Amino acid sequence: MRNLQITSSDTEIDQRLAELQPYGEVGLTVTVSQQGRRTATGGTEHTEPVVENYSEVIPGEELREDLSIYNRKVEDFKKECADFDEKVGQDIPIFLSVRNTILQMPNGPQIAHFLGSNPKLAVALSNLHPLDAARRVREMSADLAREILPSSDDYRSWQLARERNATKGETK
Repeated sequence: MRNLQITSSDTEIDQRLAELQPYGEVGLTVTVSQQGRRTATGGTEHTEPVVENYSEVIPGEELREDLSIYNRKVEDFKKECADFDEKVGQDIPIFLSVRNTILQMPNGPQIAHFLGSNPKLAVALSNLHPLDAARRVREMSADLAREILPSSDDYRSWQLARERNATKGETK
């Protein structure tokens, strides 16, 4: 099942929370009873069981599917782009929401390569709220598809290029 985009009647916070749906929590509770204790008078006293709770946040089925599709796209993209592993393999911190968005985009490997080629832009994304950063990645996806991204790795240059192209679109 695919996530649905929430529109109109939901508040902005409801919309933002809906974007975090690709994870689920799995939990397990183990209860181990203990043998009763002997008292000084020879009786048996009840002892409380040991209760252990284990839980983990795991990728949901949709996220695992997105990752599988993304990996296939990466293999195809590597044929066109020899430095993919070098650019994407850098230690550049990104939000989980940005990573998940990249996995979902049709040109995800191209976005990952673009951010790896422009680390200052990736750092600028980390200065935004995680969900706003994910929205910017969606905008990058559209820009890459239309081939309108600037070559500079400056976040402000990217914003200005978007504004110029939006203005051109309004005048046509």
